[in-house]
Amino acid sequence: RFCRPQAVAASQGKVFVVDKYYEEDEEDEEDPIRHVLLVIDIHSGDILQQVQFNLVDEISAVLVDGDEIYIAGFGESEVVVLPFAGSET
Repeated sequence: RFCRPQAVAASQGKVFVVDKYYEEDEEDEEDPIRHVLLVIDIHSGDILQQVQFNLVDEISAVLVDGDEIYIAGFGESEVVVLPFAGSET
């Protein structure tokens, strides 16, 4: 289940979903928005990797290039680069 999916990409049999969530009663303007990257196997639906990260704003895009996952924030022009689990990056 997703709370508020922001961006999706697919590569090599995997789906990469960036979801936005808040802790209970945390929809506060002063707290950073929390995001989680879910890497899901297309065939089984199993979650292979789950990584929490913070960006100030909404997510505008997710791009997968080899073992690196690029996540772009909208507004603040931020980019987060995450290695895929098991990679040497």
